[in-house]
Amino acid sequence: LGKVNQILAEHADEVYFMLGGIPVSLKKGRFSD
Repeated sequence: LGKVNQILAEHADEVYFMLGGIPVSLKKGRFSD
């Protein structure tokens, strides 16, 4: 997942990850690892 996070960070402009069919914006860093 480290590689994926790096790629997402590079394209954090318009990055939307599909989680359970729900588009989650990763732009504002709403992740709680």
